[in-house]
Amino acid sequence: MKLVLLIFGFVLCAQAHMSIYVPSMWGSEPDNINSNWAVIPLENLDFVDWWWHGTKSVTDPPVNDAVTELVAGGTIDFEITGNKAFTSMGRGLCCQSGHTPRNIPEPWSNGMNGLCSANIHAQHYDDVAGCALAIAYKSEQSDVQPEDFVIMSVVHDCIARQLQTFDIPALPACPNGKCICSWFWIHNSTGGTDQMYMTAFQCNITNASKRQIGKPVAPVRCDGNPPCYLYPNWGNKTTTCPQVLNPMYWANNERNNMENPTNAQCAPTYNTYYGFPDGAQHQIFTNSPAPPPASFGDTLFSVSAQGPSAISSTALLVSPSQQSQLVVQGDGNLVFETIGQVNKTIWTSGSAGKGSGPYTLTMQNDGDLVLSDSKSETIWTSGTAGLGYGPYRFKIRDINQLLVVDRDSTPLWSYDKGLIPIVTC
Repeated sequence: MKLVLLIFGFVLCAQAHMSIYVPSMWGSEPDNINSNWAVIPLENLDFVDWWWHGTKSVTDPPVNDAVTELVAGGTIDFEITGNKAFTSMGRGLCCQSGHTPRNIPEPWSNGMNGLCSANIHAQHYDDVAGCALAIAYKSEQSDVQPEDFVIMSVVHDCIARQLQTFDIPALPACPNGKCICSWFWIHNSTGGTDQMYMTAFQCNITNASKRQIGKPVAPVRCDGNPPCYLYPNWGNKTTTCPQVLNPMYWANNERNNMENPTNAQCAPTYNTYYGFPDGAQHQIFTNSPAPPPASFGDTLFSVSAQGPSAISSTALLVSPSQQSQLVVQGDGNLVFETIGQVNKTIWTSGSAGKGSGPYTLTMQNDGDLVLSDSKSETIWTSGTAGLGYGPYRFKIRDINQLLVVDRDSTPLWSYDKGLIPIVTC
């Protein structure tokens, strides 16, 4: 740790917590390379002091009116840490030797990767409770109210990585070429004092869709258990989860939309307890098309408990907004194509006529995506066995992309790039 401090040349603030850092954010303190204003937790504050992370952030707008582009149906990486110095806006990302900033700390550390300024508020990896991205379809900060934000993406094991990938749903266009976005985090109560975090930034949607977002409402605990601020057996149990959700405003004096607990240590969290699926929040749209009958969704998982791990001949994987599909053909070919009046081929595995059907495409536990025939002979493979860290996922995206990623969302293979080298520190 002493070596790290000498290299970075500054004294860490003992109260450092966590935030995303992006040039289009409010509250970046551009003249302070060691800024940790954005990570100061929000608790027991009046509305003017917690909304937008307080008036100091409101009066510190994005430098040069910067705007972060979000690709509808794609992904975006955000740097998350406890001090701007440990980001590309400061002195650069840091991580354990032999790892990347995408990796979770191994062994686990409450400081990001055991090196960077951080307070993850999680003594163990299983304590990490999730974070979220939200969007408001207004162009001016002064027009945005808490009820305007809609949660669009969630990562259940955020903030376990310094470089975190978020999946973006097929969002519609922003008015006047600009929306207001924000990052939200509430840590599990097992990790310390109850608090919430908010970091707002300017954003814009590219590759925009014609989808329509429903009216958001406040989240409720919907896993069949009562909110923890109630006595364990005292009613209010539901398994009905609202589909379009506001962020969770909590632990402050005014404008909360989540109940403050009658007893301490009852944080609401961005996970399935409160109706947030992991990844892009595809359920927020009011005009979602029905999936084709042969579709198995948009993802294969190496761990079958998370969803399908394999599909067979004539089955489909379909992108979330049904812009493209992957077909396991009866002749042994994988065909990736756009969906329209006339489907257009984007990519094929070139395995037509090999082996004997029926054929099966499997996301294996070793990280390899394998197409095999009826005799279990491999006729095509992504060649990613042993790379990264399991569990693994194979995804089809609305941006006409096929991708194999590991547990840290590190890309291992894509149809247009082949095997992708993993860059380590």
